[in-house]
Amino acid sequence: MRNRRLWFMFRHLKRPGDPFLYEEDHRVEEYSKITTIEGIGTPQHLHPLQVAWMHLGAVQCGFCVPGFIVSAYALLQENPDPTREEVREWFQKTRNVCRCTGYKQIVDASWRLRR
Repeated sequence: MRNRRLWFMFRHLKRPGDPFLYEEDHRVEEYSKITTIEGIGTPQHLHPLQVAWMHLGAVQCGFCVPGFIVSAYALLQENPDPTREEVREWFQKTRNVCRCTGYKQIVDASWRLRR
């Protein structure tokens, strides 16, 4: 039932030509591995990405932080050495939005961990 609700939500939010929201034929498969913010670090052992966000001032109110960190984590898994422009494009593609801070700190924190 839960997947059905998600599909309904995404189906109604989809805009023409938008490749980033799910349609009926792009459901998450059963037993898929899904990483959330809780799977990236622990309060006792923060992930280096979380530490970089704190040190570079990328955190303001905290509302968008989990989404940005999970998104940046996925980017670094896919592309360990992104350019600053690739980081910015990734956040646009994945629709991460912050209303509190400039994106410079967010990009800096995400870009700092490249290899």
